[in-house]
Amino acid sequence: MSASFKNIGWILPFILGMIFYGCSKEKAVVDEIAADGKIPQVVLLASAIHADSLKKNVLWLQDFKTRFFLHENRKQIALSIRDRFRIHGYQNARIDSFFLSVTYAGKGYATWQYNVVARLEGKTTPGKVYLIGAHYDSYSPDPFVNAPGADDNASGVSAIVEMARVFKKQGFVPKNTIEFVAFAAEEIGLKGSLDYVVKAAANKVNMAAMLNLDMISFAPNANPDSWMVNVMNYDNSADLQTQIVTCGRLYSKLTFVNNNTNSKRGDSYSFYQNGFNASFIISEFSTDPYYHTINDVADQYNYLYCREIVAVCTAFLVQENR
Repeated sequence: MSASFKNIGWILPFILGMIFYGCSKEKAVVDEIAADGKIPQVVLLASAIHADSLKKNVLWLQDFKTRFFLHENRKQIALSIRDRFRIHGYQNARIDSFFLSVTYAGKGYATWQYNVVARLEGKTTPGKVYLIGAHYDSYSPDPFVNAPGADDNASGVSAIVEMARVFKKQGFVPKNTIEFVAFAAEEIGLKGSLDYVVKAAANKVNMAAMLNLDMISFAPNANPDSWMVNVMNYDNSADLQTQIVTCGRLYSKLTFVNNNTNSKRGDSYSFYQNGFNASFIISEFSTDPYYHTINDVADQYNYLYCREIVAVCTAFLVQENR
């Protein structure tokens, strides 16, 4: 969906920012605007991602005190995430339950766990799916009591909820289906994504790509010129990594790196193991000092930086599905 010049005063700083930061195709974008008086849909949607909305979402999840996968509040959290999708117009948002038996701290647990799934149906090839996901469980030294998990990984869940909001608000109807998934029990061994992907493989889901967002708000330097993001790939997804980075260089001020050292530690790895095309997107800075501590709280993080990452993912999904 496009907007005429007379209604887009709010978006001009974004376009000027793209030009200032040296996008490789900024002249083509400006020429397109000048030719028909409209803003390209991909720019409109990427620009509609709000840093303040991202922080509000992180605070909402942080307010649960802990999202530890064995805490009794786990279903309440999943229902809250489902309801947030529904508030944004996804009446198909649902809980996908699975049974999990694990040993933690020497004690056995048999529990139900809850992935959350919302879909934006494709208009042309709805059977082809682009999935963007993030785990919602958290961890700390005393996770039954306090594990706020703002960066790890309320930031990722906040991102997929914000993207879902923007797509609905802007009336975006994708060519293929876009699925938003909040995974449970990642911290105990990627259990939520593994359950999801085993079902997807059994159902022969035609999944074009999976993007995993995890820890995307840590950027201690306020200077945007220093902001970096790591886009990881697997043996079968180098082309996907290239596509994301190419899109990101056009629509953001980020610097992109490709360090696959920790690629097995995110939910995207479950997809790779089952033959799907996946990428793992994470902040690329020195180790977050608040990681897995009670100090992993919202005020420690940079939501302008987070917005840039989410805008890149938004632009990528729009380009692939318009």
